[in-house]
Amino acid sequence: MLTDAAEQGLLRPADLKRIQIAGRALVYDFARMNLDGHFPRWGVEEGEIDRTAEGVIDRFIAGIAKLTRGT
Repeated sequence: MLTDAAEQGLLRPADLKRIQIAGRALVYDFARMNLDGHFPRWGVEEGEIDRTAEGVIDRFIAGIAKLTRGT
């Protein structure tokens, strides 16, 4: 999907391999933190973890996506 987005000009100029590794690291570490039980200590309740994960991924995508008009 990232390759397709890059080919369509939807991503900011960057090394695609680094973006892929960063995305994988983000998801892996988020899952690891969840498994290790970190979130309650940081004030993230059990019912908020999925929504927090979505927000983190959305933020990552916003950081790599090229800005378009109207957004």
